[in-house]
Amino acid sequence: MALVHNSMIRGYNSIVNQVPFVSDADLEDFLDYGYAWAALVHAHHDDEEAALFPNVTTMLKDETIWTETHKEHVELSDRIKALFEDFVPFAHKSSDAPPPRAMLQ
Repeated sequence: MALVHNSMIRGYNSIVNQVPFVSDADLEDFLDYGYAWAALVHAHHDDEEAALFPNVTTMLKDETIWTETHKEHVELSDRIKALFEDFVPFAHKSSDAPPPRAMLQ
């Protein structure tokens, strides 16, 4: 679990730290990279919600075991979902508008 979370943190840091240096020629590829990162985090979140949290709760017979973690998980997930949705039009090339650099800074 730590490995995948560390990978997600490193991916996020690579996006945030590199966005000021992305050239216009590389921006589309960079947005695709951001979209892929957001999709990974979103899929991981869904897997934890569907399997990990309920199974551990059942195994431990403790409905409160994930209370605080779940609150943080939902808050982070909502933020990632918003970012993911911002990337979608650009990653799928369905927008004629220039990609907004501000959403990454």
